[in-house]
Amino acid sequence: MWTKEHMNDDNIQMIIFLIVFFFSINITNGINDTRTNITLFNNSLPIENLLNQQYDNRHMLSNRTSSIRPWKKSNSIEILKKMIANRQRSLINNRTLTSTSITTLISTEPTTTIATTMTTATTTYLSSISTPAIRLKSKNDTTHSPIIKSFPEETSANTNYIPITTESNLFLYSSSTLKTNTSSNTTILIIILVCSFSGLLFVTLIVTFLLRRRISIAYFKLPCIHSSSSTKDSHDNTPLSHSPIHAETFYSANISLNGNNRNHRQRLYSISARRQYSLTNIKRQQHFNDNLSTASTNLSTVSLSTNSNCHSKFTVPEEFPVEQLYDMYTQKHTLDDLAFAIEFKSIPNFEELPCTAATRTIVASKNRFLNILPIDATRVILNQLNDDPATDYINGNYISGYKCLNKFIATQGPKPDTCEDLWRMMWELKLKSIVMLTNVIEGASRMTKCHQYWPELGETITYGSYRITCFDIVSVGDYDKRYFQLIKINANEEIHLNSSSITPIDDAVSLSTLSSTNEDHQSRLIIQYHYTQWKDMDVPSKFTVPEEFPVEQLYDMYTQKHTLDDLAFAIEFKSIPNFEELPCTAATRTIVASKNRFLNILPIDATRVVLNLLNDDPATDYINGNYISGYKCLNKFIATQGPKPDTCEDLWRMMWELKLKSIVMLTNVIEGASRMTKCHQYWPELGETITYGSYRITCFDIVSVGDYDKRYFQLIKINANEEIHLNSSSITPIDDAVSLSTLSSTNEDHQSRLIIQYHYTQWKDMDINANEEIHLNSSSITPIDDAVSLSTLSSTNEDHQSRLIIQYHYTQWKDMDVPSDSHTLLHLIHEVNEQTTPEQYPIVVHCTAGVGRTGTYIAIDAMIDKIEHERKVDIYNFVLQMRRERSLMVQTVRQYVFIYRSLLEYYLYGNTRIEANIFRSTYSNLKKNKQYLLISEYNKLSLLPVENVSQRDAHSSDNIDKNRHPQIVPYDRNRVCLSRILGHPYINASFIEGYSRECSFIVTQDPLPETIHEFWRMFIEHDSNCIVQLHTITDSSPKCPIYYPNDFDTTMKIGSTTLLKLVEKELIQEKIIIREFCLTDTREALSKTIYHFEYLLPISTNDEYENGQCIPTNLLSSLFDFIGYINKRQHTTNHDRYITVHCGNGGPSCSLFCMCVMLLDQLKNEHAVDIFQRVRALQRQRIAMIMSLAQYEYLYEMILKFLEESFDLAAGKSSPSLNNSVYDNNMIDQEDTHDRL
Repeated sequence: MWTKEHMNDDNIQMIIFLIVFFFSINITNGINDTRTNITLFNNSLPIENLLNQQYDNRHMLSNRTSSIRPWKKSNSIEILKKMIANRQRSLINNRTLTSTSITTLISTEPTTTIATTMTTATTTYLSSISTPAIRLKSKNDTTHSPIIKSFPEETSANTNYIPITTESNLFLYSSSTLKTNTSSNTTILIIILVCSFSGLLFVTLIVTFLLRRRISIAYFKLPCIHSSSSTKDSHDNTPLSHSPIHAETFYSANISLNGNNRNHRQRLYSISARRQYSLTNIKRQQHFNDNLSTASTNLSTVSLSTNSNCHSKFTVPEEFPVEQLYDMYTQKHTLDDLAFAIEFKSIPNFEELPCTAATRTIVASKNRFLNILPIDATRVILNQLNDDPATDYINGNYISGYKCLNKFIATQGPKPDTCEDLWRMMWELKLKSIVMLTNVIEGASRMTKCHQYWPELGETITYGSYRITCFDIVSVGDYDKRYFQLIKINANEEIHLNSSSITPIDDAVSLSTLSSTNEDHQSRLIIQYHYTQWKDMDVPSKFTVPEEFPVEQLYDMYTQKHTLDDLAFAIEFKSIPNFEELPCTAATRTIVASKNRFLNILPIDATRVVLNLLNDDPATDYINGNYISGYKCLNKFIATQGPKPDTCEDLWRMMWELKLKSIVMLTNVIEGASRMTKCHQYWPELGETITYGSYRITCFDIVSVGDYDKRYFQLIKINANEEIHLNSSSITPIDDAVSLSTLSSTNEDHQSRLIIQYHYTQWKDMDINANEEIHLNSSSITPIDDAVSLSTLSSTNEDHQSRLIIQYHYTQWKDMDVPSDSHTLLHLIHEVNEQTTPEQYPIVVHCTAGVGRTGTYIAIDAMIDKIEHERKVDIYNFVLQMRRERSLMVQTVRQYVFIYRSLLEYYLYGNTRIEANIFRSTYSNLKKNKQYLLISEYNKLSLLPVENVSQRDAHSSDNIDKNRHPQIVPYDRNRVCLSRILGHPYINASFIEGYSRECSFIVTQDPLPETIHEFWRMFIEHDSNCIVQLHTITDSSPKCPIYYPNDFDTTMKIGSTTLLKLVEKELIQEKIIIREFCLTDTREALSKTIYHFEYLLPISTNDEYENGQCIPTNLLSSLFDFIGYINKRQHTTNHDRYITVHCGNGGPSCSLFCMCVMLLDQLKNEHAVDIFQRVRALQRQRIAMIMSLAQYEYLYEMILKFLEESFDLAAGKSSPSLNNSVYDNNMIDQEDTHDRL
């Protein structure tokens, strides 16, 4: 019954299960055998211990009539003890016995007959045994069983013998022959472990069998096909064959097969099929013939069941209209693609087809995998070279397309020794296109999937008689197009090519012309399409690569992707490959390993910056930097890491050798709470000089522009032969007889010059000379104080091997993060491009690693240029291009989103910065077209909503009563938090960033009677020592209480640990009151001076939030004086960072004052203002900031009035109020050379 035909996986599993089952029973309980053999060896385990084991005597015969139960443990032990004692007594009397054979017949009867037989043969045999043995045999019948005992020729005194007795019948039973040794405990332990393991195995098999049956109930009801491995020896699976190769011959051959040899590896299993598996061969043969006839006539349906009761059938899918594709896909896509899996598994592998050419030993090394070989019938055959049979082989097959024979060649990824075969195939078959669907290196294990058989851009590589040159690469989303020139080198003459002979793609010569022209020189054009987003044994992601789109769609694109916590942005960003497989061999050398800041951020060889070699030292040509292309500008930037202490000289040497001018620094020297060093300070402080190797750097000016600083350096290369040594003795005093001209010419020979400084001391900033009227305008202001311009300075110093270097240091960008506002970064990009001409490219950009913030900056710069020239945006593909030039450019999703947002703000708002000399005319144009321009500009403030507007803490039940207005409350992200130790942690106050970090604000409401304690605790716990109190025409309700002492030397106790004492009070022009308090915290033993500035004139009608009720009052010059007093106090004392401003509800009135201070600071430092961007930045930090058009227009009027009072831009005449402006007089007290307007 169990023939090969009927054997399957289930039969084999059942047989194995039964064998193991019976074997386990045999071990645990013993085989049902009545014969027991026990062999005892010298120094063996006593029989007493042996009987302690658990024996199964279910099949042993016993004397039912005897009163003694022979197999009872205690009786057996006593009987054996007596037998051993009797035998020992007999041994004492008979020690001359050396060899004997004792046969004892034991029966179940009470009487026992013992017979001893001695024979010569037996004696001879037993004498050869070196170890005494005792064998006891027991039977169930009355047949006698011999007991054989043998001894060595010489017996010892302590040898024990079993005495012959008739007191009881001896019954011993065991499942097998037992061999005991002296380690009795070990033997028992081993037996226990074996029995335990057998029982555990038995239980495991039972559980497995039960689970398998439960799985079968759910699984085998579905059509399930055996794996393809079961069809390796199957030649009769033609009903499921889809192969177009010899199909007719293959089917006819299978029809002639005998049904008895038909195996059912593709049979569907079900519960009914498993139960009915024992059908007769006649039924099975009849069922097979039915299926075979159906398959031979119509392949549309194949029955894979074993009998009529099997309901699981697989239907071979037929072609269907494309309109049904959606329904077909959704139907099969359920249950984890189960229907697809069944359909796929039904397709045979045809591994039985011959592959004799591929299995030859001479070509075995050309195959990447042993089981993936080309079929002989369709393999690609090359021309034989030199009658070598191995040269006609390549692991590839012709594959037919739709009604197109041999449309494709499917081949493996070339190995290092098969690259020539690939290019030879391209040449001999006159092929043009290569589609590559793998990467050279994939996976975390960095496994090589394909050898790089092509050269890099602009390079040439040779394989045998074929030379390949890559002359262009075009990136198109997820794939790259590489253009190669394939040249066959003649054996007699080799063609020498250089890069000038390669026609680029963008030249006038087309690709077809290039190919035909090169055909005369035995060369061809090859195009490789390299798809990079398909991992091995995987499928491409469902993500669609975004293409470039018009800038008009940027707003919709951003708002659509900005939902769900930037999920769409995250998917898009994660799909950009890092290209970590690109070679970085120069950076991995041991001699330059210390120059890299991070082990995984290395410059790619193809684009790395190569310096000049010094003293033939190969390490001196290395710097961790790559050339990065901008928008249609090759190598516009150099992305490099932040210098380390031992690489500062490399940075300045790169600046000198490449004649660079601009450095954009996007990191701080020290960042974070951990005070981690992000970049070494490679520049000197203002007025100082530092030397790195042969380069001397001097910082001669610093200009602060909002969030970034501009530093001007003089870079001098020191000659190696002679260094300039200067001392005071070499300088000729002016009062000597030598004239100035003689001094200058004399010192010229010693590389020195005479400089005369004329210091005019009677001219204040923003003022004119009282004796002489001078006409000034902002265009006459030179950024550098010297009379010589920057270009003149650089060209003059060029003769003495010196250059001008400008560093733009952006300070408001943390590592792995983004700036809080983009307008200052956009202005930085604009200024760098203005100050750097294309002849002075590349621009050096660095952060810490030179990839995250650096890549974000470069991407924004390039996309701005693309918007200006094409009105299109393509962020994805540009980041992709950057990563091919330097890995990991743009590191985080937030940085990627910041690129989108910055470009959107640039597109929506444009450049709203207004220079001081054109402010009047610009504002006049806005007022003339008020309905269209100023209102339109104000309405743009609401285009992009404020993000992260959670106010949960302010609206909690514990804090809601501490707010004057239910809507004017701080955001959670920037609210002022107090310590829980000393009291309540909440106060209605927000941190507001000012023009610079040194002058920021805390905006809060007027204190309530119950919040005075928290108000003063804020000054103890935070960095603020200045209070600005403002008033409105209509006081808020409830009215602001008096939260400070008004009398001199009066101390006010606030809470339990805070004391406040009035030290000084000053009233100025009945408009301003300045108070000085001493704030003491008795718990911390801390004393602090607090300056209180109260502006008595109302700044607005009220401080309400709704419907723009807060209307600014008439602008007076006293406001500038009030701001001037505050600035004077802040700059003349060791001031803290924040100015605390409070008025009413802490809303629009406070925002007017803060905006006035910020705009005046910007005007003084930049000679320009950007009212729109400053208002946007303020609105993102607190609600109810600049809420009406009247407030927005008030800021324009304020700047215009300040400029008119400073000097008349049109006539160049000074305003009489200029000398009375405390703001300007206070600024000149700083002796700050940078404040000039």
